[in-house]
Amino acid sequence: MMLERVRWIVGRADQGNAGSFKCPYHGWAFDSSGNLLGAPLDKEMYGDWDKSQYGLRRARVEVLDGIVYASFDTSGATLADWLGPAAWYLERSGNHKRIPVGPPTRFHVKANWKTFMDSAAGDDYHTVSLHRGVAEMGFTSMPGTPGSKGATLASMNSVLAANDQGNNTLAIAEGFPNMKAFDVNSEDFLAFKNRVFLTLVFPQSVVWGCIVKSLPDGTTYTLGSLTQIEPTGPDSYVVSMHQMIDRDAPEKVLEMERRQNAFSIIPLDDFEANNSLQRSAKGGVGRQQPMRYFARGERLKRKDWPGPGIVYAGPLRDDGQWYFWRRWFQLMTDELH
Repeated sequence: MMLERVRWIVGRADQGNAGSFKCPYHGWAFDSSGNLLGAPLDKEMYGDWDKSQYGLRRARVEVLDGIVYASFDTSGATLADWLGPAAWYLERSGNHKRIPVGPPTRFHVKANWKTFMDSAAGDDYHTVSLHRGVAEMGFTSMPGTPGSKGATLASMNSVLAANDQGNNTLAIAEGFPNMKAFDVNSEDFLAFKNRVFLTLVFPQSVVWGCIVKSLPDGTTYTLGSLTQIEPTGPDSYVVSMHQMIDRDAPEKVLEMERRQNAFSIIPLDDFEANNSLQRSAKGGVGRQQPMRYFARGERLKRKDWPGPGIVYAGPLRDDGQWYFWRRWFQLMTDELH
């Protein structure tokens, strides 16, 4: 979130390097540490001023698995405090080994940003219907689509690791995005090995990794992604999607992923649904409709699951959403000190 704001205020490029940045409004220039370098006609405007007092506000910064997290929070909470058990899953996403495929893909959506995050909190049920077209085009597979005969929500073999901080990890079974139906009675059902992690970093980011892909010639490579949500109003938000790939990926693979950018294709369904939901929620009938979460899932009973958190087995219900909304309610109702 902080990085997006700085980009729009003192820079207009999505990639590259620069030793200084200039605000386009009044032309104040800052170095890469945020110190004010100078301003046009500054003697005439400001006289003998102390430039050291007018630098950019600095965020507290920490790095986890190659991704930079910045916060302006003044409570003193560390990144580990904020993430809780989700940090364990983020550390195993492998994004420190990857580089951006290119500049982020950006979408402007006419909906409330929490609608998107509600889905990212662990809803694999909506994929059966909303993303059916993506599956039929061959980008992924899921129950009820060609090639997935006999598949059920349980056989998707998903696991949810939630926590009280509102950060949820959807641990998807090996093979994503070309998911297969798993035998729910097999010994390795719900096993941890080779899972793909989709982690909601409360409140407005989603981190993917590690997705393994292969070419017909046997070449394999891995992908990850970072999605950031920037609210621009009560009924609008901007999505920035950064796709990442192995640092040593062959050039042919890098170019192919630049063209395909599958991470940007699948969420288009979500954005359209969010728009529709927003229109309905603002209508006369929608305003009277309470939001209901009926289902609660079963806790995972496998003793060999190594990861932390409050862990649930598929078919997933509404637990991820509960943890997200409870955390949001807590922040909105806490007394300010």
